[in-house]
Amino acid sequence: MKSPQRVVVPIPTRNAALNASNTMKKLDTLRQKLLTGGLNIQPEDLIVRATSGKVRHHYQHPDQPGNHNLRLEYTAEVLVLDYSGPPEALCYLAGQWLSAEQPGHAATAISFRADILDNNHVDLLLTIEGLTDTYHVQVEQDGTRLNNCPAVHIDRRLYPPALTP
Repeated sequence: MKSPQRVVVPIPTRNAALNASNTMKKLDTLRQKLLTGGLNIQPEDLIVRATSGKVRHHYQHPDQPGNHNLRLEYTAEVLVLDYSGPPEALCYLAGQWLSAEQPGHAATAISFRADILDNNHVDLLLTIEGLTDTYHVQVEQDGTRLNNCPAVHIDRRLYPPALTP
């Protein structure tokens, strides 16, 4: 009987908080962007989560036998509780993050909902659609490695910087 192959997932070391999850790095970078963006958001008032998640995996696809690569497709929800800053500033930071982390995103990828608490505070929910994390799978002798692939806008693949029109 063959022994099962182990899964080797590289764990980022730049920050101990990242050790909890290698698969949702985008959500961690979104959280950090909002906490350090100068809007005075406290960590306990910020909830970031993935919803409507799907795994796209074509292992048994007839055109790609043996393709173990996978993609996580999801929507992010960002809830800022008791927010007293300008909502447009929060949307701007989320848009900056989205452009860096999900090149080629839809222009309407970010939507919002606000619950007015009083004249100065809201609970603000941002919904960010169309997020993906793609993993290239490498089967090796000592196990299987899942490598997170960087998001690249399609224009950068078709027209490398030297060829950009």
